[in-house]
Amino acid sequence: GGADAVMGPYGGFCFGFIAAAVFCGYISEKEGFHNPIPAMMVWFLGHALIILFGMIWIYRFDPLGWKEKLQAIIPGAVIKSVFGALFIQ
Repeated sequence: GGADAVMGPYGGFCFGFIAAAVFCGYISEKEGFHNPIPAMMVWFLGHALIILFGMIWIYRFDPLGWKEKLQAIIPGAVIKSVFGALFIQ
């Protein structure tokens, strides 16, 4: 736990979550993003940011295996994004 978890191979997802929270919070305050379709787009972009940060971080630890890890998380990420986007409205 602690610093080891944040600085370990999956710490990028923690930093991605922070970046996504800032981005989504900022965008959702803008006019027009309270409608369902733009809100869903922001949700998907936020999730993409989390995955992007996570994969860049994992690449530092495993330059040859990051693609397999990405392929393993994509189905769950898509399902989570779809359900999340449906429930935000």
